[in-house]
Amino acid sequence: MALLLAACGETPVDSATAAEAAALNKRGLEHFQNRRIPEAFEHFREAAEKDPGVSEYPNNAGMALFQQGQLPAAREYFGRAIDTAPEIALHRYNRALVLIQMQQFEDAVDDLKQAIEIKADYLDPYIQLGLYHLNRQQYGEAVAVYTKAIELREAPELISNLGMAYLFQGQFEDAEKTFKAAIKLAPRYVLAHFNLGVLYQKQQRLPEAAQSYERAIEVEPRKVESYMNLGIVQTKLGNKPAAIQALQRFIEVAPPAMQPQKQDAQRRIAELRGG
Repeated sequence: MALLLAACGETPVDSATAAEAAALNKRGLEHFQNRRIPEAFEHFREAAEKDPGVSEYPNNAGMALFQQGQLPAAREYFGRAIDTAPEIALHRYNRALVLIQMQQFEDAVDDLKQAIEIKADYLDPYIQLGLYHLNRQQYGEAVAVYTKAIELREAPELISNLGMAYLFQGQFEDAEKTFKAAIKLAPRYVLAHFNLGVLYQKQQRLPEAAQSYERAIEVEPRKVESYMNLGIVQTKLGNKPAAIQALQRFIEVAPPAMQPQKQDAQRRIAELRGG
C-alpha cells in the first residue's frame, strides 16, 4: 500500500486514510460554502486529525473558527497549518487577520511581513500592513507599503489609501493627484470622491469640496458621511437651504449608532434656521 509522507515528523498515513481525509475536507468545503460553519469545522477538524501532513485542513478549520469568532482556537489551527507548511504565505496571512482581531498587532505585523517575504507578489498582506501604518499615524511607512502594493495592482482602493497617507502628512498636492488618479481609474469609486472632498475642505477650497461630496452622494447615496460634510461646507459657503437639506438627509439615513452625529446635525439645522 502506498504511503504519503507527512510533514514535521508526523507519522505517514496510508493512501486510504489520506483519501478519507480529503473526502472530509471536501464535505467541509461544501458546508462552508453553504454557511453551515460549525458543520464545516467538524469536517475540517477530523480531516486534520486523520492526515496531519496536509496544511490545508487545519487552515480550513482555522477559517471556520474565525468565522465563528473563536479567535484563540483559530490562531492555534493556523499555527498548525504554518508548522506543517511554512512555505505557504496564505497561512501566515490568515493568522495575521486573527491576530489583528485579537489586537496582537506586533505579532500580526510579523506574520504579514513574513507572508510578503514568502510571496513577494501577494497583495493582501500589503493592504493590511498599509492599514496598520495608517491607523498608527505612521504615514511614511504607509506610503512605502501602498506604493509597493500599487506596483502589483493598480486598484482604486489602494490608490485612495495612498492619497490618505499623503493627506495626513500634509502633502496636499500629492494627495490631490493621487485621489484624482483613483477616480480616473474607477470613476464610481466613492471613497476617492469623498476623500478628495476632505482634502479640499481642509484646504478651505469649499466650492470644490461641495462638488466632491455631491459627486460622492451621486455615486453612493448610502455614504452617510458625505451628507454631513456637505452640510458643513454649504454652511460655510452661506448656502443655508442646501446646508439644511444635506443635514436633514444625514439625519434620515445615518444608522442609530451615529446618534451623537445626528444630534450635532440637528443642532446645526437649528442654528441655521435661527440665524
